[in-house]
Amino acid sequence: MLQHLPLELILLVIESGRLGIEDAIMLRSTCRPLYEASKQRSYWASVAAVTVDAGHVLLEYPFRPLSSLPAEDLFAVCKSTQRAISNLSSESPRPVSHDTFSTSKSSDLDSVSIFASLSGGSHFITVHLQGVVKIWDVRSPSYGSATLEPEAGLENSDHPVATYRANVSVSDVSYCTTGATGAKVILALLLDSQPERHGTEKIKVIEFELPQSVREIEVQDYVESSGLVGLYTGTLHVQDSLVAALSGTDPDYSLHFNVHDYRRNLMWVITTELDGFDIPWDMFTVGGDWILFREDQKKLTFHAWFDTLHLFAQTSELSGVRQPMTRITRPSDSSRTVEFANSFASGTAVEWNTIHPWSTPNHRTRNLIPASGTARVLGDDDLLGSQRLMYRHDINPAYISHLLRCPEKPIERPHRFDLLLSDVTEPPQPLRSLWITSSCGKRWAWIGQSSQGVLQLATLLFPETPEHSGSRFEHIRRLDVPLDLSKVVEVDFCDESATLVLLTKEDGPGRGHKVHLLRF
Repeated sequence: MLQHLPLELILLVIESGRLGIEDAIMLRSTCRPLYEASKQRSYWASVAAVTVDAGHVLLEYPFRPLSSLPAEDLFAVCKSTQRAISNLSSESPRPVSHDTFSTSKSSDLDSVSIFASLSGGSHFITVHLQGVVKIWDVRSPSYGSATLEPEAGLENSDHPVATYRANVSVSDVSYCTTGATGAKVILALLLDSQPERHGTEKIKVIEFELPQSVREIEVQDYVESSGLVGLYTGTLHVQDSLVAALSGTDPDYSLHFNVHDYRRNLMWVITTELDGFDIPWDMFTVGGDWILFREDQKKLTFHAWFDTLHLFAQTSELSGVRQPMTRITRPSDSSRTVEFANSFASGTAVEWNTIHPWSTPNHRTRNLIPASGTARVLGDDDLLGSQRLMYRHDINPAYISHLLRCPEKPIERPHRFDLLLSDVTEPPQPLRSLWITSSCGKRWAWIGQSSQGVLQLATLLFPETPEHSGSRFEHIRRLDVPLDLSKVVEVDFCDESATLVLLTKEDGPGRGHKVHLLRF
């Protein structure tokens, strides 16, 4: 029937979802009208749009928006995406390449304290305990091409494209990407020259234009030692030229919300009556609302400042002449705090994991943020083996903002995803198991074995309606990883490049860490 349809109707068939990405690629070789239609850019643009609507992530062309790609490059993106989808949905997914590189060949840089992936999975950050930050370009020679063939290795892979030496301990890192392609990276570093003393932290910002140039902006002291006990590790948040941080004050450890405009050397300190001592806070933004949240096994607490854009005027590029820092203190005059019980936690839970892979939600994650995750042992005997039921709960941040504005509204039940993990062998070390979500929140990766080289990967497609909440994901893929997983210290899965990233600690003095890139 398709051979008698004009291009306009073929595009309508694709846009209706009746012709998926696999059929759109396969049928073009047997159906002449589809082959002719596939020469048009609109054909592959429709295939790409339908694929995204189905919940998948397109493999990216680094630093090039899809709107700028011609037909042949869009075809390459769709074909690579289809192969990755097919591979990861098979019973035994196998990597098409396995590249490795050492983070350091110098014995004085053998400790990596922070590891993070940048936009698209093409670049990575390693932060060493000695205050050295390195940016790595890990794109393979055929990245983004139509073929996914095993690579012999990464050229110059042991050499970072940029190195920044802070010369003091780096205790936290946060970043954001800007622009249509995410090529500009703003990296905020939390430095602590005297970890044994409170109030000695400083924030410095570095801007990167990937992949061509690197430009450093060294910011003056952002955190004054007087009155500030120190920043909470893990609470840096970057948005454009603003860097937000949370700190506690002596003697009552009440929480202070600090927003720094590093271009104009301004700092806003918003005072709160929130307890900032026992449980750390995290944060995200929705429009002009800044929302703080924290959780324990009993309750989840949200606190928001509404419509804050008027507080932070538009910024401009650095003028070249740095002015002394201006400190502006404001009370929290437009805020609200809401607490509700976390019904998912129970006394039988053997683990409690807080998972926040994104500081700010985006369209790829359907604008959901993970609220929490729990693990419960279902069976642990000779007959059943070891089985765990993992829960993950996702909440729409726009809903949280609405709830905080209108607390009389009923509380919406979060999206809940259940994942049954079978034959999970507990490693001898306590709390050794790693559980992460992928870069766009589409998958879980779970390491339950410490030495057998088996990693479990589950594919998640977010439901369109709350009625699908509570679905159990039975389809778990076991990945045979040719590594001793007891050496793995970090694990990540980049949806944009279908790459599993493992950071391992090598044996022996001065051996450092090694990064393993397994592309699917």
